[in-house]
Amino acid sequence: MNKFLNFMGGLFLGAMAGALAGLLIAPKPGDQLRKELQQEIDDILDDAREASKAKRVEMEQDLSRLRGDE
Repeated sequence: MNKFLNFMGGLFLGAMAGALAGLLIAPKPGDQLRKELQQEIDDILDDAREASKAKRVEMEQDLSRLRGDE
């Protein structure tokens, strides 16, 4: 039981030290960093939607060609 408590104490201290180091080393304030990350995510999702639409059009054209609709 003592080893387990020592392990948990070390784990807690390590997590706290890591969180503190992250806050001190962060290149930008939290709000600004979150906004920039959200913008990057939105841009990636927009690109994925556009690629999905383009692929759908391409597949619909292929299907139409295979059916002989053209």
